[in-house]
Amino acid sequence: RSAKVIGVSETCRQEIERFIPAARGKTVVTPEAVAPWIKPMDRVTAKARVSELFGADERYAFTLGTSWARKNQALAIDVVERLTAGLRLYIGGKLGQGDIDTARVRRLGYIDQADLSALYSAAEVHILPSLHEGFGLTLLEAFACGCPVLCGNGGALPEISGGAATVMPSYDPQAWADALQTMLSSNLDELRERGRQRAAEFSWAATARLTRQVY
Repeated sequence: RSAKVIGVSETCRQEIERFIPAARGKTVVTPEAVAPWIKPMDRVTAKARVSELFGADERYAFTLGTSWARKNQALAIDVVERLTAGLRLYIGGKLGQGDIDTARVRRLGYIDQADLSALYSAAEVHILPSLHEGFGLTLLEAFACGCPVLCGNGGALPEISGGAATVMPSYDPQAWADALQTMLSSNLDELRERGRQRAAEFSWAATARLTRQVY
């Protein structure tokens, strides 16, 4: 019955039209963008803020999300535990039953919006192991804060990354660990800049204009 259907990515549009034939030809893409409370910080300031919040001054990879199976958090944990480098995994998001800290994993629980920018900005890399995303907003948030991203190829992640992330073709833990080790040994400044440029291509003002055109 809808005159138009709005989706947040080209991947989303294709999936809607694949599973709902009646939506074919009337589905429009209006991408998301970084929230206004995501404010990039220089790494020195960000590290000081993270140390103040969590009482630790250490190198870490950051991942954010629920413990839903689709988010595939277990892969991020496996990847970091395979590294020989001294890197810890910080996991942000609502805690689930049985979620505990280990020598290589620290669960932060729910993260206040005001503190997300510091966690992204101070992280060595953002790990996004989701099996599927209709958009992948944390990818853009990390980009905006100058945080390199290692992600899977599920759903819209390759599309939204726009070549600025390290996108893995499979979900093999050792392949991810090798890729992460390579990233940590490379020029992360170049990856940070590519991410910032990609995030700048999205804006809620553009989303609003596209949505208005639909109406």
